[in-house]
Amino acid sequence: MMAEGIQKKTKIIDKIEKNKIIAVVRTNNVQRAIDVSKALIDGGLKVIEITMSHIDTSVVIDEISKIEGVSVAAGSVITGAQAENAISAGAELIVSPVAEMNLIKLCKGKMLPIITATATPTEAYNAWKLGVNLIKIFPAKDLGGPDYIYDILTPMPFLPLIPTGGVNLDNFTEYLKAGAVAVGMGKVFYFDEENFSVITSRAKAVVHKLNDYLENK
Repeated sequence: MMAEGIQKKTKIIDKIEKNKIIAVVRTNNVQRAIDVSKALIDGGLKVIEITMSHIDTSVVIDEISKIEGVSVAAGSVITGAQAENAISAGAELIVSPVAEMNLIKLCKGKMLPIITATATPTEAYNAWKLGVNLIKIFPAKDLGGPDYIYDILTPMPFLPLIPTGGVNLDNFTEYLKAGAVAVGMGKVFYFDEENFSVITSRAKAVVHKLNDYLENK
């Protein structure tokens, strides 16, 4: 059972590092969260983060986790109860805005990967020492953008950083060039858009640019 859990955990991390993009869906409307997620998936995105907003996130996670080939993360998780609910609904990954030790222990016990958010090199290093699998740098743009990621990784290239916040179609490959293992992108896909075909088109554009980058790097 433990070996199976480790294998599943490694598979999800590998999937994130391969696909490079975590699409973050944050909304107070359950149906919109489902529809936006499906539009992003139709655009070719494989990892969807559903944040614990003022909605029944477990309903959204349950729905989206049933789609073949898609991995669902629960975002903005702070408490163990939130994590348990998300895991029961089908979440394969927990994303937290803080490095909460009890939450990290819970995920380790369940062989479930966890991403915690950090802002400084010291915070990122301490999260890595605690066994956090992937480390979110937030808000990436306000902290200094791709140059900031490069500066953190120059002395600590072993840190698996995922910049989030202000990452968009124009700059996301710059973060990857700086050494990020993946990026988090959210409202840039859908914040001003009600037409789900447009959201899908935006996702397709990102996937196309990503594939071009990977082929030519």
